[in-house]
Amino acid sequence: MNGFNQELGARGEEIAAGYYKEQGYAIIARNYRAASDEIDIIAENDRSVVFVEVKTRSAGNEGFGRPSLAVNSRKRMCLVRCAQAYMRKNRTSKFHRFDVVEVVVNGDTHKLTCIKNAFGSDGKVI
Repeated sequence: MNGFNQELGARGEEIAAGYYKEQGYAIIARNYRAASDEIDIIAENDRSVVFVEVKTRSAGNEGFGRPSLAVNSRKRMCLVRCAQAYMRKNRTSKFHRFDVVEVVVNGDTHKLTCIKNAFGSDGKVI
């Protein structure tokens, strides 16, 4: 990934983390890794744990489709494996869900779309 894309991705993750904080969640981890898998954000409140995949694009790149389309079945299974490792390590049995956050950046502004409960623990789209 080139420097521009890394910077754009980091900006999108920061925007998404801010969104979850505004919703009353604590950010437990950013870029959590287990083996070769990674989860962008793990957020938690008193009832649940949310595993968040953030997809960021700059405005004008809509020709590639919605950012969430990049979360294919292979990526979903990587997220599920990583979430399972997190839950085992932290011995939590809280309700959990997988969200996909799309961030489209246009200069100094952005549009965030949160797809809550985007897929199940089996990686299948709900």
